[in-house]
Amino acid sequence: MRTGRGPRERAGCRGRLAVALTMATLSGAASLPAQTRGVPDGAVLAVAEYALPAFDSLAAEQRRELLRYSDRAEYDSARAEPAFVLRKVRYGSGGNAIVAYWYGPPSRTPRPAIIYNRGSWTAGDLAPALTPLFRRLASAGFTVLAPQYRGSDGGEGRDELGGADLTDLLVLPRVAAALGGIDTTRLFMYGESRGGMMTLQALREGMPLRAAATVGAFTDMERMLRDDSASARAAAAIWPELAFRREEIVARRSAVRWAERIRAPLLILHGGADPQVSPAHSLELARRLEALGRTYELRVIAGEGHVIGKRSRERDSAVLAWFARHASEPAGR
Repeated sequence: MRTGRGPRERAGCRGRLAVALTMATLSGAASLPAQTRGVPDGAVLAVAEYALPAFDSLAAEQRRELLRYSDRAEYDSARAEPAFVLRKVRYGSGGNAIVAYWYGPPSRTPRPAIIYNRGSWTAGDLAPALTPLFRRLASAGFTVLAPQYRGSDGGEGRDELGGADLTDLLVLPRVAAALGGIDTTRLFMYGESRGGMMTLQALREGMPLRAAATVGAFTDMERMLRDDSASARAAAAIWPELAFRREEIVARRSAVRWAERIRAPLLILHGGADPQVSPAHSLELARRLEALGRTYELRVIAGEGHVIGKRSRERDSAVLAWFARHASEPAGR
């Protein structure tokens, strides 16, 4: 699982259950109204256009995140892109106001949408780091909705990393309908690391998706806590109740325990040299889906690390090809 890292962590800790370093919101970020309590699930509270700052103005953490998947030239090109608009949305989920990024053409002509679930635990403003990826997806004909989960980028609530915050994903079809310009009968989901785990949970809950893709997702939390000491230490910070609710917390986040509830076509990508989440997580999920006769494809990329960042364009192209192949699948089957 890719999480944020604390001030003393290094790149090698990326992907572990580590406490995140919350980044300050940049001056270039969209300005949204004050937070509102008790809002209905799926209600859109505010939308503001987001002006991307110059590369040299990015915070160090934003720049580091950006360079894991992209480069300055692609960022500058995305910043100057005339065909698409980046917006910051605040919407209701579980009585909290949640932040999401919305990227696509300015017109309201309905397009299929990809719900992109980032990795990490709590974080600040990640819009600049994610925009080059959004642009790749939008250039293939999609609008992108990217929930930041409760507690991140000014959002309300506590991020349980796959607990009640799953609602932040499940209400997005209602958010999409309220925003307009999205064909809510043609929704797809793409998640990396922690976001991959949540993608699997969304499939478990029957979210109306045509197809889904995961990259570097963990599928057996007990294995993760057993095999990675840093994850085991950080877990207590994420879930203070872990000592007396371990089985419940672990089972909810372990797709290998409920693979029979995954029915949408699923592309599973994993780096063969992933040091944070062993490829065994994806291999075991694939084995169970095979036994169940589900539609899936597993690709383990030799030599690649967590979330296949060094070959991110190839990774994203594979995801888009998978979605195109299954564009006519019935949603939420």
